[in-house]
Amino acid sequence: MLGYRRGSLAEFEKLGGIAVKSPAELGREADFVFTCLPSDAALEEVIQGPGGLIHSARPGQIVVEFGSHPYRSRKNTLRR
Repeated sequence: MLGYRRGSLAEFEKLGGIAVKSPAELGREADFVFTCLPSDAALEEVIQGPGGLIHSARPGQIVVEFGSHPYRSRKNTLRR
């Protein structure tokens, strides 16, 4: 299992997870990406920002966002 977060991933790594340096790096390695982000700004950063998933997206890859963002925010960010 791969993981990315802005804070420490030490506990995740202790449990056997593999930390990556950016959402794009994670996206290059995963066919399925699950996120649960706390705000519209975080969603925008992880998807569209420098090092965002958009930079490694490929046909057939599935990205699922579990956050409770307004539909319009998710739709606008994920369709770009």
